[in-house]
Amino acid sequence: VNVGTLHAGDGVNIIPAWAELTAETRALDADVQTELSARVKTALEGAAASYGCEVEVLQTGGSAPINSDEEVAGALARHAKSLGLTAEIFGPMGGSDDASLFLAEVQRQGGVGSYVMVGADNPAPHHNPAFDVDERALVHGLDLLEALVRRD
Repeated sequence: VNVGTLHAGDGVNIIPAWAELTAETRALDADVQTELSARVKTALEGAAASYGCEVEVLQTGGSAPINSDEEVAGALARHAKSLGLTAEIFGPMGGSDDASLFLAEVQRQGGVGSYVMVGADNPAPHHNPAFDVDERALVHGLDLLEALVRRD
């Protein structure tokens, strides 16, 4: 569970009349993720009720755990090596983005897939204002995907 932001009230010397909290939950298992999200909502509702307050929980997004299929991950690793690329293929991972939702849906419908990152320079880590994708790596990612499609 990660609390991203907490904003409350309009002054420093008063008990705030309102508060807004943004948070996220992540887990390596989809069922655990669902349970964790439900528990956070229950905790927020319980805390509000204990003080006679109202709470509105608004889910604005989500993510899914990343579970790459071994068949696809292995093929990606082989092709990356044959192309001389640095590629990181992910197995179970809680950190994710929209691609994790696409992968989970493909797998839910019986397909296979993998999450892969092709090496590139970054001036700063993820979630940092100075983070910038090195677009020169895009051609390498395309080469890797082409090799996967044409040879497997």
